[in-house]
Amino acid sequence: MKLYELRQLLNEYDQTWYARKSIYGAHERAKKLKQYLKKFANKQDNYELTSADIFKLLQKIPEITAPDSNLQLMQSIRKKLEEHYLLDIYIVLNNAGMIHENNFASIYALSFESRSLLHRLFCGFQSQRIRLNQEILATVLTLTSQLPHSCVLIEQSLRFLESKNHLTSTALNLLTSKTNELGIVVTLLQELDKANCFDDECLKHFVARKSLYSIDTLISLLNRAKITLNEELIQKIGTNDQAHLLIETLSILLSAKEFDLKMEHVTSLLKQDFSFFIEKNSVLKLLQKNDLLDNQIFDYVDTHDIFSFGQILEILSQKSLLKDNQEIIHTIINKKLDSYRAYRAIHYLKKADVLDQNTLTSYYKLLLIKPKEGLFVTDVFSFFELFEKSHFYMNQEELGVLFSLSDANLQQFYGVLSRLSASELLDHQSFAKALQRVTDKLSPVSESTMSKKSKKETNTPRSEFLLDNKHSFFAQHSDSYESGGFGKVKKGYRFLDSDEPLYGIKKLNEPDLNKAQKAAIREVKYHRLLGREAFYFSHKGKAHIVSEWQRELSLDHYHANELLQIPMEKRVLCLSSGLSDLNTLHQHYRIHGDVKCQNFVLNLTMESMKLIDFGTSHKRGSTKSFGWTAAYSDPYTFGDHFCKDLYAMGLVTMYLFPEIYTVSFENGKANISVHKSNFTITEQAIVNLVQAMMHSEPHLRCTSEHALNYCNELINHFNQIDDSLLETITNSNINRTHATIEDKLRM
Repeated sequence: MKLYELRQLLNEYDQTWYARKSIYGAHERAKKLKQYLKKFANKQDNYELTSADIFKLLQKIPEITAPDSNLQLMQSIRKKLEEHYLLDIYIVLNNAGMIHENNFASIYALSFESRSLLHRLFCGFQSQRIRLNQEILATVLTLTSQLPHSCVLIEQSLRFLESKNHLTSTALNLLTSKTNELGIVVTLLQELDKANCFDDECLKHFVARKSLYSIDTLISLLNRAKITLNEELIQKIGTNDQAHLLIETLSILLSAKEFDLKMEHVTSLLKQDFSFFIEKNSVLKLLQKNDLLDNQIFDYVDTHDIFSFGQILEILSQKSLLKDNQEIIHTIINKKLDSYRAYRAIHYLKKADVLDQNTLTSYYKLLLIKPKEGLFVTDVFSFFELFEKSHFYMNQEELGVLFSLSDANLQQFYGVLSRLSASELLDHQSFAKALQRVTDKLSPVSESTMSKKSKKETNTPRSEFLLDNKHSFFAQHSDSYESGGFGKVKKGYRFLDSDEPLYGIKKLNEPDLNKAQKAAIREVKYHRLLGREAFYFSHKGKAHIVSEWQRELSLDHYHANELLQIPMEKRVLCLSSGLSDLNTLHQHYRIHGDVKCQNFVLNLTMESMKLIDFGTSHKRGSTKSFGWTAAYSDPYTFGDHFCKDLYAMGLVTMYLFPEIYTVSFENGKANISVHKSNFTITEQAIVNLVQAMMHSEPHLRCTSEHALNYCNELINHFNQIDDSLLETITNSNINRTHATIEDKLRM
């Protein structure tokens, strides 16, 4: 209101009541107005009256507020002040003794919407008014001044509290302390009322919070779950800083078809920190999305480290394999398998792009067989780790083969692939070669049927044997037979009167027929592997082995002076023959295990040196125990390795060339000496070979294939060899400057 408006109204009064004033004087109310305006004598007409000015005007001239005043001057001033409900509000508050200059200033500054709200709350029909006291008025003025555009929410909150007869200090404090979250407060109050938990004891916990963000939604979810709220639970909610994350968890749980949310779940979740929800919510969401979330699975997620479990869910979900493989999930939560191993395997299968229902099923079957990793145990999952480190990714065919391998083959295969990987030689080609080598099986051996006609029946000096109705021979009878720890050997002849034996018939001493038959099968297999004729049969509870008769003596029967009489070239040919037999075993992933002079039969006529006695021969990496000859044992190597055969072969080679070495065996030890320091070119060739076979660093030893090729090169150039050619032959065969795939297969 402008000052000139009051002055103008007063001038109009003076003109209208001029005659009366001369007789009776001015009205008392007009006098008060004149007196009031005197303090503005120095003010210009366009001076805007302040709220304080108007408040003092109403206080000095209370008649202005009288609705039945018949003085036009008062009616005109009242009309000016009635704009935007100001006068109505003043009258109600003044009558209640609650108006003062400060709160009047607040009311005067309110927008039309805010004054309308005050008017509805305090000045409307009596039935529509809310209670009025200083605290309520202060609350309304605070809210309307801070939230001029939220009058609907303010009114909603106040009328709700009024309807519940709960316009208490705590409730009003909640409104004024959370003005920026008034919408949340309104919903929160309604949800607390639904939960029968609407009292000051509960409200004070929310007043104490810095923010109510998400609290209303949290209480709403608990109501939806029919969780009984009490002051203790409200206190925990009031002090919880992870409400927004807890809401996500509860929403997931309430959406799960098979999950029943209980008070203990809520209590447990309220104790969790930020990291818990960040880690678990994504997992729970995946489980719920695939209809896998039930109380048992939730308990597992709630109480365990679930990184690996979560990764499994994520991968299977990406491949659309999660929903149809609930059994795998339950196997993990029931702790029947290690989740980390399962994750690493599934992660590798995905990375190799071979993860589908078939591979997952095969993998799961293996998990059930071997649910936990064992110390020093190699299994399919060890391969996945190795392959991932080597950036080698199998195809479906290779994976199928890997799943089908036995424990023993897995152990051996892993060793080979580890060596290939360490040398950066692992690829699909080397994988196939290693697999073929490790899984190589010697041809099966069946027991021969045997029919016998004893010498008593035929009245002849020899008994007649017929094997498999096609192999016949006549066995000698004597008071003495060749024998050893294994048993005794009879001679078998082609004809009744033959002088030269055709077969040796070994009768095994082993009393356990089952063990004896296994030993017989093994020996027959190795004879046949080397292209030799051999059979076995059982007779009177004993196993018998029939193999080619070796007419000549073993190498150990030859003395140094006898060997020196044999030309060196012929001895190199014999050595090549022995290495050829050994190489054949190694090519088929078999170790002889007892290479020594006694196990080589020297045939000077055939220029051969046949490897015999396969009682200790076995597949590399076999877990069975076998005997050995201590004097030929390798001091540089432990475990089961092809290079042990090579070390022993070095000692055999030394014995074969006494012009260079003197070798004797006593008390389980080989005694070696070298005769000279200056060698002929052929002697140097033998020295090079021995050094390569017996190198103190096993990984630098030559293989039996290298040694064989070296010998053959020497034989081919025996009469033309010189230092340069020898160096070339040595470097190209037995000096291992870089490893090949074949080298790694023979380590």
